[in-house]
Amino acid sequence: LREIFPNDQGIVLLFEGDALFSEGFLVALDSLTEALKSHPKIQKVASVTSMDHIEGSEEGFTVQPLIDTDDLDSTTDAQRKARVIGDRFAQRMLVAQDGSALAIIIIPATIDDSLARMALQDDIHALVAKHGLAEFMTAEAGQITTDVEQMRESISQNLRFIPLVLFIGLLMIWLLFRRLMALAVSGAV
Repeated sequence: LREIFPNDQGIVLLFEGDALFSEGFLVALDSLTEALKSHPKIQKVASVTSMDHIEGSEEGFTVQPLIDTDDLDSTTDAQRKARVIGDRFAQRMLVAQDGSALAIIIIPATIDDSLARMALQDDIHALVAKHGLAEFMTAEAGQITTDVEQMRESISQNLRFIPLVLFIGLLMIWLLFRRLMALAVSGAV
């Protein structure tokens, strides 16, 4: 299975708001998608601006961009929303059924180190903020996100409880022996 599907480390960014299908938002989303694609630790990125729309025609079928950011002037927000919601490949993967949320799916290169995963997540958040989409991003999910949050929580717990345990332990040594040598030895250990 790992030979065929070597990487299960995906990240999903969820964007919500009233202007998801506006020209400004879609241009920023496309710009973010391209920036994410050029990141050295990211293999693939899927969003409504990078996905193709396939539909039948008299000659067979046509393949067009789902949202063409170069041709936004010829459509309205409602038309763009209807097109994205009506695409069977985008439904429930890149867009909510009612069009109230859009997602970006990120497939990074295989990263085995939690610190490198944290650096990647920080880079992604910086790119989202740089493209003016931080206020629209409401959720993030995926194996990397879970690993990074577990690591952040572990670090936070260690920073809180290790000094507390050390203080309580040294206090107990002092109360039991009342000798500086016992404190010094316990502190060194």
